[in-house]
This record gives sequence, structure tokens and C-alpha cells, in this order.
Amino acid sequence: MENKLLLIQKLSKLTGEKKFEEIIEFCDQNLKSDPNNLVLLKAKAHATYEIGHIPAFSVVLECTKKILGQSPEDIESLILQIRTLRRLDRNDEAKIFLELAESIEADNPEVLIQRSSILLGENRNNEAKKVLNRLEKIDIEKAFINLGALAWNENRYDDALHFFSRHLEIEQDNFIAAKNKVSLLCQMERYDDSVSVAEEFIKKYGERRFRMYRELGILHYEISQIYASRSGEEYN
Repeated sequence: MENKLLLIQKLSKLTGEKKFEEIIEFCDQNLKSDPNNLVLLKAKAHATYEIGHIPAFSVVLECTKKILGQSPEDIESLILQIRTLRRLDRNDEAKIFLELAESIEADNPEVLIQRSSILLGENRNNEAKKVLNRLEKIDIEKAFINLGALAWNENRYDDALHFFSRHLEIEQDNFIAAKNKVSLLCQMERYDDSVSVAEEFIKKYGERRFRMYRELGILHYEISQIYASRSGEEYN
């Protein structure tokens, strides 16, 4: 087992390089001799989540369970558990952990993101707006995606597009912001722009943000259905 400083340095380097598979391999090797090491468990959980294979999310939950067993108020691990449960559509469980997170750090930006995301998913726009107002005062950049989602819910398409684009200026490989932008452009009937955003994202980040391949396939299908439903006279 490597000493803690070297461990952190190694994991920090791999994280900066976004080498998530290597992080998992490194953690597994070292967890054999120290199965409850919090640094390793956190790194493995985050790397597994970032890779994004839903069948592997059980590994994320196993890691966060071990972490929270040792450190029940570890806010970072609570948030990861909430995000993972939501990805698995286990929203009732996510809400329970979110309430716990809120009791620990009510104004944590990531906690506010999760609360506003759940409210937006339930179309509780007015409540989401109040949460986002709090988040804007703390860290406006972290609010961009959900501000975009709120604007989209309210049919303010140009505002929504603005917020998704702003986030992508900050974090170019963010899948959620890119996916939302692609879908919104399609809804605005800007089909060429929509396809272009998806293809450019795949070109740059497809190797580790593979879900965009699926979105592009869906996009092409939806566009083909739109044109197939229109009369031939429209193109004559």
C-alpha cells in the first residue's frame, strides 16, 4: 500500500488526465490490502460514475455505502450517491439522502443542484426557481444547466440555449449540457445545428462520453420522422 501523499498525488494526476479506467484499476489493486481506505473508495466511486456504464453503478453505491459507514456526513459521497440513485431512477431513495445532505450543508452548491434538478423533473418550476436563486448567489456558473432547464420548461428557448451554451464554454465535455443543447436545437427546428453539436462533441469526447452516440442516433431518427410526416408538396 502506497503512503497517503503518494496515493493522492497519483490519483490527482490520473483524474486530471481523465484516465478513469486506470483509476479504477489502481484503486482495485490497492484496496486488496486496505479495503476500507476512504481515499481509494472515493476515487473508485467517482471514476466509475464518470465512465457512465449504468450496470456498474452498483459499484458506485457499494463504495459510497462503505464511505458513509465510516464517515456518515461526507457530503461529497452523499451527493455522488444521490446522483447515482437518480441516474438509476431510484428517485425516492435519492430524496431521502438529499434531505440528509441538506441537513448537513443546506447551501452546498451541489446539494442545491440536486434539489433543483429533482424539482424541475417534477415540473415544480416555481420551487425550482427559488432554489436556483439561492444557487446563483453562491455560484452562478453551477446554476447554468438548471437555469437552462427551467427556461426550457417555460418555453423560453433562446434563454435555455444561452444557458446551455454558457455552461459548455466552461466545461466543454459536459454531457448533460451538450445533450440538452442538441435536443433543444432540434425542438427549435435547427436540425443542422443540432446534428453539428452532437457530431462535434463525439469527435472531441466520444471515447469517454459515449452516450452521445445514442443521442445522435435518436436525433437522426427523430429528424427522419419529422420529414417523413410532411407532405411531398412541401418540398416541390
